[in-house]
Amino acid sequence: LEGTPCANVVSNKVCTFERGVRQRFPDDQMLVDFGFEAYAGQLLHDSEGGALGLLAVLFRKPIEHSGMITSTLRIFASRAAAELERLQTHARVAEQAALLDKARDAILVRDLEQRITYWNKSAELLYGWTAEEAVGRVATELIYKDHAEFRRHFDELLRDGEWAGELRQITRDGRELIVDSSWTLLRDATGQPKSSLVINTD
Repeated sequence: LEGTPCANVVSNKVCTFERGVRQRFPDDQMLVDFGFEAYAGQLLHDSEGGALGLLAVLFRKPIEHSGMITSTLRIFASRAAAELERLQTHARVAEQAALLDKARDAILVRDLEQRITYWNKSAELLYGWTAEEAVGRVATELIYKDHAEFRRHFDELLRDGEWAGELRQITRDGRELIVDSSWTLLRDATGQPKSSLVINTD
């Protein structure tokens, strides 16, 4: 960004050149080629205050009301930052899901009502249900034979944060399985339980 007005945004978070931006930054070829006269830019922050990028608006005429431009830019910057953060989070989740699909163990995530929210490829192979068929279904109805046993172990998970042991389960075609199962309680940002990560080995 050196030699461009964007470098000033990075150091100042908000930067406006109301006129003469081409003359100030003669090495910025884009400003010269397109004949831009003014510039307004703002740094984009994620929800934790980290830098995500920057939003800039270029003008062919001098800026007459910089206060209005700055306040409008701030609104759009907030929206753009939220969308960038959402896209980055989605990309990270997709990357992690792709890694989990390579695992040999069946990996699933259940919410506190036992609805399945994640189901990897190995779970598809082990149980016979595709992810599209399993996600949103209640795990106890889909793969558990003994609901009382499940409830007992789930209470232990809520109490201790972890549970591991053998379970009797069933496949889509009714075949019985004995799995080594490991459960981990997942919590939200406030520390409240929100779901459980389950790893099952045939």
